[in-house]
Amino acid sequence: MALPAGKYHMESSFKKIINALILFVFLLVLAGAFIVQQRNYITHLYIGKTAEPLNIVFLSEPALIMTYTPGTKFINITNAYLPPPKKTKNPPPELTPQEKALKLLGTKNIAPRHFKYFVPETESDAFWSDFKTTMSSWRYNPLLGVKYVYDYAKAYARHRTNIAPYEFVLLTLGSLNLEMTDFTVTVDMPQPKNSRAKPTDDKAGNSPLTVENHPLIVEIYNASGRKGAALQLTQYLRKLNEQKLLNIDVLQYDTNPKMEDNTKIIDNTGRSKELKQLSLALGLRDSELFSEKNPSAFCDAQIIIGKNFKMPK
Repeated sequence: MALPAGKYHMESSFKKIINALILFVFLLVLAGAFIVQQRNYITHLYIGKTAEPLNIVFLSEPALIMTYTPGTKFINITNAYLPPPKKTKNPPPELTPQEKALKLLGTKNIAPRHFKYFVPETESDAFWSDFKTTMSSWRYNPLLGVKYVYDYAKAYARHRTNIAPYEFVLLTLGSLNLEMTDFTVTVDMPQPKNSRAKPTDDKAGNSPLTVENHPLIVEIYNASGRKGAALQLTQYLRKLNEQKLLNIDVLQYDTNPKMEDNTKIIDNTGRSKELKQLSLALGLRDSELFSEKNPSAFCDAQIIIGKNFKMPK
């Protein structure tokens, strides 16, 4: 039975109004989400509108704290431990991941202004090894990228991270151009119990490390077991300096007390940009830097030649 023309027209108009309201609400929600994301710190970090560092705490054993500084575009990695809980009759409740991350940042005196956490399923050594493999090889092995996304999705679904999906996308896009030479691993140097601060030496200003624009001063230690490797690398770097391809000076070379599988560069004075150039010149694109921040050092860095080192041609 056909509806009267007037009634049909009213129902048609009503449906149009409902559809228009649904579309309006959808656009309103979309605009609200866009505004919120524009105010989000990760969004500002991605588009380069903030200079404040980002800390990601990986709650492995031990924990790893990854700090990205937008000004230098370098990422520092350091491990952190929570102090053992006090022994009481009634043990305190277990910390949530967020509470644990805050306490770990506090042990390193890092302001918890912008931080995220992630709970890996493996210990820190295995996690860091997998991370390095992914960073170094995802361009040649797309399956590593698939695994990276899957691991995040699983962690997010099981509430093991507070990184939102859109933040994960922005962080991933922002890290596409990173290489392992952009990462510095800080090594905590144990201090002697009876150590005291040394008095300031007035002659310290004569140290070559205090001269402005001084060349990168390095020491080379052969831990590869191959005879003559340290001398060969010394001659190579001095040749680069003569050709003005690198501003570098080799202070000394020697044999390392123990053998090492992997070649590494240890930063004493924080000259990350120059050390990245040195790493690339030595073909160490897939190797992170190590930082010991030794204020009494006589050189900017040490190069430890490992068994995997190949002399550049």
